[in-house]
Amino acid sequence: MEKNHYGKNRLFRKSFITQNTFSRELWLYGGMDKHFSVVYETPTLQVKSTLLKGVSQPSFYSKVGGVVEVLNAFDSIPVLYNWENGAYRVLISDDIAVLQYFKFGSATDSVYINKAFADAEKKGVSRFVLDLRGNIGGTTKVYDAFFAHLTQDSIPYFSRVEYKVSKELLDRKPYGNRFKYPDEANIGKQCELNANSLRYSPKKSPLYLGRFYVLCDEGTFSTASAFCAIVQDNKLGKLIGRATGGMGSSFGNFLVFMLPNSKIPLLVSSARYYRPNGDREFTPVIPDVFVDDCDLLNFFNKCK
Repeated sequence: MEKNHYGKNRLFRKSFITQNTFSRELWLYGGMDKHFSVVYETPTLQVKSTLLKGVSQPSFYSKVGGVVEVLNAFDSIPVLYNWENGAYRVLISDDIAVLQYFKFGSATDSVYINKAFADAEKKGVSRFVLDLRGNIGGTTKVYDAFFAHLTQDSIPYFSRVEYKVSKELLDRKPYGNRFKYPDEANIGKQCELNANSLRYSPKKSPLYLGRFYVLCDEGTFSTASAFCAIVQDNKLGKLIGRATGGMGSSFGNFLVFMLPNSKIPLLVSSARYYRPNGDREFTPVIPDVFVDDCDLLNFFNKCK
């Protein structure tokens, strides 16, 4: 079975151009239509090269133009309310509620998330769909707002988090000031976060008793793809759609460095996050059911 097929997808192409930091900086300095030959050294000191291909602006925008129809697959369902990072739709006659979430924004998004679950429960809607297609990630602070309505158990966010101690990590404190950092004697060593800090603690919130679905695709990245892995591994719902663009196990807590001559900023990961099922391979999250965008409404109509 083909695990992912997003190389030809327009949304993935757009996301790669607009979200890939290193490529973005090169294109900002040299123009998005330029090709760049990049020579780099691997952790095992091997020297390799790669070609970062640019794209003309007319070609880029013609590709992006096809994305809108994909993201608006639920246009036939009335919008009850929307805000900067999402929109909530409900169609009682079809027994379905859809929360389109465009970005894991600030913790204040929890107000709208709680409101959506409460509305679906009040109206007796038995199918709640969280649409994360095109969601590029953001803050993990919103996770709890979802899980509070899905489980009363303590569940793991990750099975393991490894980080490497460096002078930059100790100086910049990417885990916040409350985190107990190792002393300088540990510089160069690999450490692990306490497993108890990697779990969701149950909240006293009313559970949603219907069926929970998460839509994902090639535009689902970072915090959003990690969320998909948590839902799947803890059996909180069913993943529908296509393989995520981001990984289930991934890298994070990036430290920013500025190259001295070109002044191009580089982001270097200081940690590795492994999904709850313990998978140590950095691969996309594979949905439980593959469904193309054009077949989504048919799929949910069959699942009544």
